[in-house]
Amino acid sequence: MIVYHTRKKKSLITGLSIAVAIPIIVTFIVNLSVNRTLDWFFVVLTALIVFTSVTLVPLIVEKNRGLWTLVCFTGSLLLALFTISCLYSSGHWFLIAAVSVIFGMSVFFVPYVLAKLPLPEIASRNKGFLAMVSNTLLLYALIFVIGNMQTNTGYWWPALFITTVCALFAWLLFLTIRYLKTNTYIKAGLCFIYSGLFHSMIGNVIDWTLDGIWHNRLRDASLFPMKWGDYHLIDANIALLALLTGCIVGGILVVVGMLREKRS
Repeated sequence: MIVYHTRKKKSLITGLSIAVAIPIIVTFIVNLSVNRTLDWFFVVLTALIVFTSVTLVPLIVEKNRGLWTLVCFTGSLLLALFTISCLYSSGHWFLIAAVSVIFGMSVFFVPYVLAKLPLPEIASRNKGFLAMVSNTLLLYALIFVIGNMQTNTGYWWPALFITTVCALFAWLLFLTIRYLKTNTYIKAGLCFIYSGLFHSMIGNVIDWTLDGIWHNRLRDASLFPMKWGDYHLIDANIALLALLTGCIVGGILVVVGMLREKRS
């Protein structure tokens, strides 16, 4: 049985290698013969490298297969973006694309990577904290990379302030869930309250940052009697509903959590 699986694996590797090699050879010959140079060939080449990173790598690697596949896929994707942006189209957007891809993938895969890496004991106990730090740094890296491409001097203050407010909300949720020494009901209740406050106020914060005027949306809400006329009224009603839902549900969960603590 082991010999059969080994032969099947080798056959699959050989077949995939041939399937990748054929278009590489064909595009090399066609590009060189038609254009008398190699340009779009490298786009095809790097695209096929991305393909092999998720097909051949899992078959070849024996240990930490998922981790190595992720590393190879990310590296090959960045290589493809560099080839398209800098070598083929002579663009200047590679850095933005690269940081965006790394940031997007880190949100999902950094916890997995940290779980696979041999870390010191203190780091091993705080993997969530390390993931949050990593994602926060990459978020600000993306903001700075985009800012360096801007000619508008009014970019930095709104971008950094609004990003910081949203990042602090995410950190507040994380620190409450991970490090607050209480039961799950109280943690959930606090998170509901935080969310209600945040979603009811973030629109006002954005307006104040961009326009310099504090538009109190809650003041314009009309639920009793309920009115949903224009955009501002709908926005105000949604903000009030978010606040009421978060505070009521969160308050109930906190009370339940406190009662359970008293019983235990």
